[in-house]
Amino acid sequence: MSDTDILNILEKSRKRNDENSITGILVYWARTRQFMQVLEGSEKAIFDLYEDIKKDDRHKCLKLIYSGETPERCFSNWTIGFSKFESIEKSKLEGVSGFLEKGFTDLLAGSLLGFNC
Repeated sequence: MSDTDILNILEKSRKRNDENSITGILVYWARTRQFMQVLEGSEKAIFDLYEDIKKDDRHKCLKLIYSGETPERCFSNWTIGFSKFESIEKSKLEGVSGFLEKGFTDLLAGSLLGFNC
């Protein structure tokens, strides 16, 4: 996926998320061409967005890891924050070293299920 493709996704996502009071973060792991996303907002807004994401044929192996309420938003100032891991020093990303080494799929079964903001 090119940087232009990612910028187009971010531009569209930020507009829609702002209109629907959705916040969150999108992480792209270029080595395995995988995304991980955290979405925050009303149950209806998130459900509607997730349904649209499921319909998008660019997505393969889409998995919902967690759905539930939190006492406060973790990304309250971001309509969609973004990180592309290869462009960040690993030493500055405490707690994500397994993701950096293996990508997302290998970690689904365990460690990410207990993440905290």
